[in-house]
Amino acid sequence: MGLGEWKLLRQAVDVDDYPFGLMGPYRVGHKVQATRHGERRLAIMEDDPRVVELEWLAQEEVGDREQAVLRSIDRSLGLEHRHLAPLLGAGLHEGILYLARPHRLGRSLAQVMREADGHAELAPGILYALAEVVSFLADEGPEPGSCSAGGFDAEDVGLGFDGVLWLRAGTQALREAEAPAEADRVSLLGLCEAVGAWAGWVGPTPEVGEPIQSWSLRLRKAHRQACGERRVLLGTHLRRHYASAIRIERARFGLSPLQ
Repeated sequence: MGLGEWKLLRQAVDVDDYPFGLMGPYRVGHKVQATRHGERRLAIMEDDPRVVELEWLAQEEVGDREQAVLRSIDRSLGLEHRHLAPLLGAGLHEGILYLARPHRLGRSLAQVMREADGHAELAPGILYALAEVVSFLADEGPEPGSCSAGGFDAEDVGLGFDGVLWLRAGTQALREAEAPAEADRVSLLGLCEAVGAWAGWVGPTPEVGEPIQSWSLRLRKAHRQACGERRVLLGTHLRRHYASAIRIERARFGLSPLQ
């Protein structure tokens, strides 16, 4: 399945589907998902070819940490990795803090674990991709040694119908932690346990003092061993489960039905 077959084109969308006014420079459309902090909605911006996803954060979630959150988000801008949903922009609109990222067709890891069956072949592929991006962000992220100040969970992880996994940059800035790198390590261990239980898979956990990068390599090896000759691709698994939803969502963006 080529990436071009999943590329959302701004020129193909109906502007009438974005009737909820402006947030900063973005014209707002229907809700994609409620989140623990607020909600995500589709949005478009004039002269920008991308369809984006706006996540806005309830004021009570930000509280008196607004400036600290904004600084962390600002340092997230410009980060690029194949398993990272990059921040395209952020701003304040009538006192509401919002984040803009590219929209991709898929579901959060939390949704998938609630709605779809897991298979042992899927777990190490999900986990090694997460370990890889966390290792990257330990060097490049907005906080020393971490992708954010407060770790992440399954709601912050997206699984694309095209088989790509991404971690959403930025939202985690709302959560404070005295040791950011340890917060990421604990987050990854927690997801390892949760995903393993969902998929019926027990894999390698990091050894004492082992760098995340080394653990990622061991997870990748476990992924190959788990799949063997009966390799199950994440995208294929999701497309089987969400076939009806995918047809509707692809039509919304002017994409042809999958064959």
